[in-house]
Amino acid sequence: MPSDLKQLVYISTAVSPFSRDDIRTLLMGARRRNAELGLSGLLLVDNSLFLQVLEGSPPAVDNIFATLSRDVRHRDIDVIYRNDALPERQFARWAMGGKILGEGLPHDFRSLDSRVKDVLRRSRAEGTAAHQLLLDFRAIESAFVDI
Repeated sequence: MPSDLKQLVYISTAVSPFSRDDIRTLLMGARRRNAELGLSGLLLVDNSLFLQVLEGSPPAVDNIFATLSRDVRHRDIDVIYRNDALPERQFARWAMGGKILGEGLPHDFRSLDSRVKDVLRRSRAEGTAAHQLLLDFRAIESAFVDI
């Protein structure tokens, strides 16, 4: 029996720099839209680099990713991980969680932050490693209070 859930992780590069307010506006819109579509996920931002996970019904994930792929605010969109038979949501707490990397980090969080930055800076990010890092971020719920 096919799964009713799909998960997709992609990286992209902003065409122009995003300010903190730009990111906040982007996240607020994503949270509203994702709640309407039954999507959940997480967005990590490092300067102009983005790492995002989306999960939900396959048609909803495919449709929102198609929309995101046409968004002129970013380029070099690369799907680095996908699970077309996700047994259960891994980011169900957030319609869209968000974190700007490098801001207000407790000491024990800096290593994880550095690992994500390393994955984002590679010419071809390794999807399984990126997915695990997203799961590690999910485990640190207090990391998502700043946006």
